[in-house]
Amino acid sequence: MPGYTLVAAPAAAKSAFEGAVTSSQGIYTGLSVYTVTKGNDNPGGGEVGGLVLFGVNPDVDPNSEQADALGPALLTVVTAGAEVTTRTESGIMVHQASAGGSTFEAWFDGEVLALCIGRNAKQTTAFVNSAIAAG
Repeated sequence: MPGYTLVAAPAAAKSAFEGAVTSSQGIYTGLSVYTVTKGNDNPGGGEVGGLVLFGVNPDVDPNSEQADALGPALLTVVTAGAEVTTRTESGIMVHQASAGGSTFEAWFDGEVLALCIGRNAKQTTAFVNSAIAAG
């Protein structure tokens, strides 16, 4: 994504999501976790937040109700039931929730379920929009 840098997150950050993969009954097939930064003008030294990528089993039809439920279900779990809203960005449904002072946005592109966690809603949404535009 132009203007953003992704760096592999510490092992502790990745381990926080490994349980979701092992308990997904084969829906999630892989996991990558990154720290996202942009320039030096953001609060926190340029850190936008974290990006968690779940590989999704290719047997999940991207146009199915099961696929449509992936983002909202993930947000419900990670936010302990916060209200989830949905918007469309470049034809992709983006689900958003807020909890504990953080903004969570999730989207499924047909192969990967992505989760962005940020402390600033505007920066989080800007990164998500950039990620979707970059394909």
